[in-house]
Order: sequence, then structure tokens, then C-alpha cells
Amino acid sequence: MNRKISAALITGMVAGGALAGSHTILAESDRTPDVTLVPEKDLTKVPENGLGSISIELTESKDNRPRDNVKFGLYKVADVINGEYVLNDDFAQSEVDLNDIKTANDMEEVARKLSRFAYESLVTELVTDYQGKTRADQLSVGVYLLQAEDIAGYEFIAPFLIAIPTWDDVDELFLYDVDVLPKHDQLPKIAVDKVDAATGVAITSNDFQFTSYSDPECKEKLDVVAGNITDGTATFEVDYGITYIKETGAPMGYMLSDEVVKVEINDEGMYVNDSKVDPGDDLIYHYVYNNTLLGGAKTAVGTNAGLLMAIGGASIVIVGIIAIKMKRKQN
Repeated sequence: MNRKISAALITGMVAGGALAGSHTILAESDRTPDVTLVPEKDLTKVPENGLGSISIELTESKDNRPRDNVKFGLYKVADVINGEYVLNDDFAQSEVDLNDIKTANDMEEVARKLSRFAYESLVTELVTDYQGKTRADQLSVGVYLLQAEDIAGYEFIAPFLIAIPTWDDVDELFLYDVDVLPKHDQLPKIAVDKVDAATGVAITSNDFQFTSYSDPECKEKLDVVAGNITDGTATFEVDYGITYIKETGAPMGYMLSDEVVKVEINDEGMYVNDSKVDPGDDLIYHYVYNNTLLGGAKTAVGTNAGLLMAIGGASIVIVGIIAIKMKRKQN
């Protein structure tokens, strides 16, 4: 049998019942039904001393990001006791009831909530190879939380739950060796739009540069992006977590700004300077970054400040030459 099952489907099909032997599902389903964590089967029939495994395989992203070195934390969330899922001590304070989950959406919400309590129950850390694969063996019966601790250069992966055994409602058997294809989403980008503070017009035809950092003091450099002189933007691919962006090369004729832009990507969405934003369908959020002319002078709309300075400098030189010649002539 070769069928595909995605992480969303697996996390919505965790159950117990009559032992049907070890089995591995290798592929992805085109359906994600609303099912319960504990469907119609009886958890009392699951041997509490059973063992299984979880294999993870990351599928390719649209922009072919590398799939290696993605680190997952594997946490034991609950055990099977007297025919029910019972949360371990570290997760009991979450007050969720795994036995009362009704839909796959409920399952995803519970996984996000439990991830906030994942401290001391770490079973192991898993790191993917160049094919995006990793595996954990000899796992006891129960429910496990997997969350990406470090996505490296890959995409965002929401935390998800897997149970051993997992119930396959198509073939009606229990899976003790489970292959998972986690859902992953493209991370949004932020485009810093360079704008003249006096005119509100984009600063184009003028070189500038921005740098991203991992710390608010802007000492730990992550990436350097040269501005697009055609549209006056600098676009960053930001990873899950917090990134700080600062101007490190101002357009000619403008003051270097000390403004630091805080960008955060988390389970709830995208935040810029601690305010939630909508990156839109193209997954690019535009942030207006004002620049002030040196000396505070205003420019005409569409005028290149650098050119104005060059012309002004040339005029001074010409006036100086004329003055010297006139003085010599008088002598």
C-alpha cells in the first residue's frame, strides 16, 4: 500500500484501538477530514508498553530552499492511561483535553497551545539531512508534540501532534511507525520603501543600503541588502523569530537614519514594531522609511538630491574662478 498522508491529516487521525501490527504510511492524502484525536476506536485496547517510530520528510518549497539542518524538538505530551490520553505534568497546566478534540482545526490549535509549555519534556532533538529527512525510534505509546526549533533556511513549520499508534481510517489499522510530511508555509518578506521625509516621494536613482541583525543593538549582522534604485526599496527575507533592520548606507545627500525596524514572525503572524500587519497575497509587507536631506533642505518632486549637490558644488567652483580672474584683471 502506498498512500500519502500529510502532517495535518496525521495529527487529526491520532487514535487507539485493536493492534493491527506495525506499518508505515509513505505518502500524502488529498483530503484533510474533520476527525477527532480519539475516533470511534477504544484506547483501552492499545498496549501501554508498545513502541513505534516517527519519520519526518520535508517536501520542497516553491523557491527550492535547502531542507537540511532543520531542527525539531520532540516532546512527550501525554500517555495512555486507563483508556484515555493523560497529559504529562509539564503540559497539565495548559488545561487542554486531548480526549475532547473534535476537528483537525482543533488539533492545530491545541498543538500551538501545547508548544508554549514545551520545556522539560524533550525526548530528543531531530535534525534533517540534505533530503529533509530525520527519524526517531523506540518511542513509547502516547502523544508527541513536534515543533521546529530552528528552520535554518527552510520555511515556517507550525507545531503538530503525532500519536503512537496513529489510526488509519482508510485501511482501519493502527500505525506504530508513522511517516510525516509536515505542512510548511512560505515566510513573508518586508520591503523597506525609501521615501523623502519632506516630499513623501520615493528616493530613486540613488544608491542606499540596509542591514538586518539578530539583536536590537544591531551588532550581530544577518544580511546586507542593496537598495533597488529603480523603485527605491530594499527587500528582506526574514526568518521565523525576530529580526532588526537598519539603514547602513544613506542615499547621497541624505542623512543616515538611526531608525531600527523590528520584524517578528511567529505562530500568530507577522509583526512590525510590535504591531500585527498583513503582508497581503504576495507575502510582501511594505514599510515606509523616511530620510531627511542633509541640512534639512527640500527637494522638488522627482529631483535627484545628489545631482543638485553636484551642480551646487560646480557653481561654487565657477564663481570662485571668475572672482579670481576679475581680481587679477583689476591688478
